[in-house]
Amino acid sequence: MENFISLQNFVKIPNENIKLKIGNINSSFLHTTTYEVVLTVTVDYEYTYKVNKRYTEFQGLYDSLTYRYHNLTFPKFPSKTQVFHKEETRKKYFDSLLTDILMLSSVHKEIRKELLSIIYEFIFKSDNKKNEFDLPANNSMSLVISEDKSANTKKTGSFDLTLERSTLCRF
Repeated sequence: MENFISLQNFVKIPNENIKLKIGNINSSFLHTTTYEVVLTVTVDYEYTYKVNKRYTEFQGLYDSLTYRYHNLTFPKFPSKTQVFHKEETRKKYFDSLLTDILMLSSVHKEIRKELLSIIYEFIFKSDNKKNEFDLPANNSMSLVISEDKSANTKKTGSFDLTLERSTLCRF
């Protein structure tokens, strides 16, 4: 799969032009819960990438960060066995984690490229640690291109891409 923005270009984008947040929570009784990660990048146009990630993928991100940057503190990861308000608690935590990573990349210039590379890998790579029966029918990502900031014209498009199940090396 070809990404619309390369890693080399992504790490060059100023932090104020990158926004990360958790969108919708997608859950059903028989399937796993996924959290929509929304990445908005503003360059000449505003690009919005949406991809669904599972709890285990966020846990892998968290484990990688705490292992690699053991001198930085991150809040305690939410429990897998939480009973009450599980999805909403996780959504707030995941949103906070993504915001913290962007904030840390602004504060610690010496590790900025590494942190942005971790975000890039998290967004654009799929996790192959899932069991076959846990996989959704298709793991999709969408891209929406909206208003051109340099001119007063609107260019919009929407693409639905199927992510390949590739080997993910934990960062």
